[in-house]
Amino acid sequence: MEGDFNLKLAFANTAGAYLSDIKVTIVNASDRVVLDATTEGPILMANLPAGDYRVDAVSIGHPESRNITAAAGKLLTVDLRWGPGCR
Repeated sequence: MEGDFNLKLAFANTAGAYLSDIKVTIVNASDRVVLDATTEGPILMANLPAGDYRVDAVSIGHPESRNITAAAGKLLTVDLRWGPGCR
């Protein structure tokens, strides 16, 4: 299934426990929201047009952000981790 996507986001805390119910927003270089979702599990897959993006993710009020570059036909995996207080 991963072959159908070019972005894989994985969510966990620093103790290694996987997290779900993460609020995710992906914004393109023009500051336009291209994805706005809440995860049901510890992984979110997306297929984005090639380009630069900012990924914002929030777990229990604690934000994490990453700047990424998506490429066509190439899977980018991004791990987002929160302190052990997040579960």
